[in-house]
Amino acid sequence: LQHKRRRIALKKQRTKKNKEKASEYAKLLAKRMKEAKEKRQEQIAKRRRFVAWAAHENSRAVTTYGRRAKIIYRYKRKVPLVTEVSRIVLSGLPRPVLHR
Repeated sequence: LQHKRRRIALKKQRTKKNKEKASEYAKLLAKRMKEAKEKRQEQIAKRRRFVAWAAHENSRAVTTYGRRAKIIYRYKRKVPLVTEVSRIVLSGLPRPVLHR
């Protein structure tokens, strides 16, 4: 009878320990997912800020194609000439968009 009680008690202990480990892992996973989501949102916001800035600042036209953006300078200033095109890698942008 004592052996049976001991087996049942050990089984309950294992179950409790496994539940605690599972909940701890779930918390860690949720934290990592939240951090990854925040990082993605930050990158998207950074891209959007850049495109808006580039379209507004120095009267440049910004054309985006998928993952690349071409900045075409319209006027001669303390920036590259009209014919010079700078390529900037932007990840995850949608279809081509022309900002003026």
